[in-house]
Amino acid sequence: MPCECSATLHIASILVLKRQMRQSQHKYFQSIMRQIRLMRQERQEQDSSGNNEQFLTTSEIAEILRVHQRTVQRWISSNRLKTTKVGPKILRVRKQDFDEFLESQSQNYQEESDT
Repeated sequence: MPCECSATLHIASILVLKRQMRQSQHKYFQSIMRQIRLMRQERQEQDSSGNNEQFLTTSEIAEILRVHQRTVQRWISSNRLKTTKVGPKILRVRKQDFDEFLESQSQNYQEESDT
């Protein structure tokens, strides 16, 4: 017949292991929360410093310029309109690049109208 002492020690060791596991999970959770707070802080600093870049989709540009979305895609494929890759297959146009594109187009139009 097994000794009650060994059963009590076994239960005590299980309780100690459970406590250690909870503590390690708590520490892990705290480290994750610390990382999230740091990321939020960095994002807020970027937003407040004005580095917040605005991106436009091809459909948004098409709507703004009142052209077909395929026209915007052709400008992109011919490198007339710069894009930024924001995902595996996702391209967006920075607002700054869009403004530069509009400026270059207006200059081209003025040059053509002068001749």
